[in-house]
Amino acid sequence: MRRIGRSARAEMSCIEGKPVNYCKHRSGKYHGWCITNGSCDNTCLDEDRNNVSGDCGDDFPPRCYCYTFC
Repeated sequence: MRRIGRSARAEMSCIEGKPVNYCKHRSGKYHGWCITNGSCDNTCLDEDRNNVSGDCGDDFPPRCYCYTFC
């Protein structure tokens, strides 16, 4: 887990089954429901240089998830 602020924590999970393993975590800068993958991807790339992409998750309400290499 990565520490954000004083007490909030973000969870990371590995996504396997692809040629490269990715770690997935919720974006810290994208606020509200994630409507388009493109805006989420742009936010993730601007948020941290270690992020390689981003997309809207399958949960409800949809949230923006960023991906890094594990």
